[in-house]
Amino acid sequence: MKNEFKGEMKSVSGWSVLSGAVVLAVLTGSMLVWADNARPADRTHFTIHMLDYAFEPAHMVWHVGETVTVTLVNDSEAHPRKGHEWMVGRGPNLKDTVFGPRHVDGFHVPFFKDVDVKVVSGHDLVMFMGGAAHLSGVPVKDVLRKGPMGPMEEMSGFMPLLDAAGQLTISFKVPDKPGQWTYGCFQQSGQHFVNGMRGTIDVVHDKPKA
Repeated sequence: MKNEFKGEMKSVSGWSVLSGAVVLAVLTGSMLVWADNARPADRTHFTIHMLDYAFEPAHMVWHVGETVTVTLVNDSEAHPRKGHEWMVGRGPNLKDTVFGPRHVDGFHVPFFKDVDVKVVSGHDLVMFMGGAAHLSGVPVKDVLRKGPMGPMEEMSGFMPLLDAAGQLTISFKVPDKPGQWTYGCFQQSGQHFVNGMRGTIDVVHDKPKA
């Protein structure tokens, strides 16, 4: 009887150890999956979805001196679907109207002034203003929806306007302009911006290695 009891105890102990090992493995695996999901995304490639009155993501961090690639995708689901633009800067331009001061045509301080911007690819753009940026890569006329633009007044900054389902990819070296910047859409005389279609970018220097 004692031997049988000892045998049962050994079996129970063995099962407990095995069960504990399985639980530990599961927990460890879960922690690894969580850790993998918690890792920061690629900090040099960003896809910005242009929704109806919102950008996703609404915040980014760019590092001075790194080459960043940004893809804009117009995912408007309104009826009819809306065109959206993307401008980056500080101090939205204001204009007095019968409804009071309105954000109308971009920023007082444009981010892309004197920045070399490479047009990688794109399609279905309604308008593309380079502002004071230096454009290279794919010719602007090749990403427009209806061929080259006619004579048009220059906007106050770099501004691609994407038609519904339009897409644009650009690449540039982040200039030494640290601090927080705002990006927004100013369609409908700034109403998109007022309604929440804006986000922020923190431009930072990398900390020196110890």
